[in-house]
Amino acid sequence: MELLSDNLSIYSYSCPGLFLKDRWAAKKKLNPSFTIRSWSKILGFKNNAPLSLMLNGKRSIPKKYLPRIVKSLKLSSKESNYLELMIDYSSQKDTDSKEYYLQKLSKYNQHNNSLGKEIDEFKYLENPFCTAILEMSSLPDFKLSPIWIKNRLAFDLSVQEIKVCLSLLDKLGLLTLSSENQVIKKYPKITNKKDVHSMGVQNYHQKASQLAAEAVKKQSVDEREFNSYSLNLNIEKIIEAKSEIRKFINQFITTFESNENEGDETYQLNLQLFQLTNNLKEKQ
Repeated sequence: MELLSDNLSIYSYSCPGLFLKDRWAAKKKLNPSFTIRSWSKILGFKNNAPLSLMLNGKRSIPKKYLPRIVKSLKLSSKESNYLELMIDYSSQKDTDSKEYYLQKLSKYNQHNNSLGKEIDEFKYLENPFCTAILEMSSLPDFKLSPIWIKNRLAFDLSVQEIKVCLSLLDKLGLLTLSSENQVIKKYPKITNKKDVHSMGVQNYHQKASQLAAEAVKKQSVDEREFNSYSLNLNIEKIIEAKSEIRKFINQFITTFESNENEGDETYQLNLQLFQLTNNLKEKQ
């Protein structure tokens, strides 16, 4: 088996950017002159910004650079094929496509269970009903029954879709049963890493926004709160603005979230801040 430094195999990776970042770090440890800038020149980039973004998972890896990457890292043919599959896998936008490439990746290392867990995490992360059911488990009348959950949800979801969510929650260890058959939610709150590009997170926000679009028509003004404003902001204040929004969310949850088995209903809190205009300077 081809091994990287510290006996870490390429086949333990599913993220091409992370693999390249670790491989670069290992080479730089042996050769301090092997900087991102010098590697960028070897790969044919005009500057080191694109490669830096790729290594940090903020930009996809164009396949046209694959031959130079393989050559610079001295990857074998088998490793090269695996790297190409990782690039394909990371670029997929839907679960079916991800599963297709996941199966191809898993053939290289059938003992790598983390690949299967990653696709389960993607399925969970992109589905707001999974998080809704997980939160519903803290309601005092909750029953671990697809029929009960279907009747309790304010939105239309099939029994089969509910079973898929419950299966994911079980496989990920997020929802379990005690020896007394009591439902146990392992973590009080689960969130994703902030400001990190993730297709699963994007899918989640799209679907959560669709639920909001339904709720604004179906639910009375006494049952929900919707506010929306257009305003002008200075770009340099965006980071501060996002920080304040996150502080508000944490404070809101601290103030209003019910204790375990004391809530009446499960709610969704969506907050969005996005551009309505294009930055003409970036287009030039």
